[in-house]
Amino acid sequence: MTVTKGHTLGDTLQTTPIKEGDEFLGWYTDESFTHKFVKESQIVKNQTLYAKWKSSDIITYYIVAKDVDGKELWRSEAQSIEKGKNASVNAQPIDDYYPQELSKSVIINNDKQEIVFIYKNRLKTGLIRFAM
Repeated sequence: MTVTKGHTLGDTLQTTPIKEGDEFLGWYTDESFTHKFVKESQIVKNQTLYAKWKSSDIITYYIVAKDVDGKELWRSEAQSIEKGKNASVNAQPIDDYYPQELSKSVIINNDKQEIVFIYKNRLKTGLIRFAM
């Protein structure tokens, strides 16, 4: 952004930036966030402004079902949880498939993290012959 020397940013900074999952706390003139920028200040030299953010502790995760070949069979809606907390989830019933695990307990540290269950196709499990 270019501002004429001696002018202010005034209404130019009215728009609040958006960073998914974080709260914008303001503009600062230093990387340590010790000097808050005042938008009514006259611009007298080239300057870099630093956005300060407060990280949200609430993140989302998904429960995903995949077959043994990696094909996605099912995906949950986004689930919310506090970062670093444990999510205990159960495998979902899926027609013609059975899960290799019935439940999982996972610590969620990353936003949009996936908890993946692997399913085998009941129809591809083998052939049984009966001889009489």
